[in-house]
Amino acid sequence: RVVFQQRGERNYHIFYQMCAGADAQFRDKYRIRAASDFRYLTLGQTLVREGVSDEKEWKETLDALGAIGIPPTQQEGLIRMLSGILHIGEVNFVVGHDDVCQVENIEQLQWACKL
Repeated sequence: RVVFQQRGERNYHIFYQMCAGADAQFRDKYRIRAASDFRYLTLGQTLVREGVSDEKEWKETLDALGAIGIPPTQQEGLIRMLSGILHIGEVNFVVGHDDVCQVENIEQLQWACKL
């Protein structure tokens, strides 16, 4: 489900919520962009659920995590993990010398590993 969606389907909702609702601090720190900028979120060609605000649901998700006792440091760990998954999806592979698979954009892989 993370790496492929049928046309008309979305990936896990939390990814879209994070892209829409993460604050500037986390956007900068984890390079969170719009959902339309991530390969894993565009494969199903459905970025929006009619009548649903991903930004609002992100806030509700964070509030719910706090309500059940998950501290902000662990919530940030979740954001970091989700960001890492999205950034792994941006790594491109090419066929190199002797048909060996190579990473085309090593800086993207390094960033994903850093997360």
